Amino acid sequence: MRFLLAPLVAWAVAQVAKVIIASAKARRLNLRVLADPGGMPSSHSAIVMGLTTAIGKYAGWTTAPFART
Repeated sequence: MRFLLAPLVAWAVAQVAKVIIASAKARRLNLRVLADPGGMPSSHSAIVMGLTTAIGKYAGWTTAPFART
């Protein structure tokens, strides 16, 4: 579970930021961006970086799961 917390928090932050940015640009609440693929900030990139950071922190930066030798 500890490996999943960082990616889930990163995903949530990216999605909230995406709604705030799109709503500010449109000057109204725009929830449509949650269903649109792509865009910035990228929730996919946030998940990948959150998982990578969690693996490095909990498994170790020089371990096989982190793939660094």
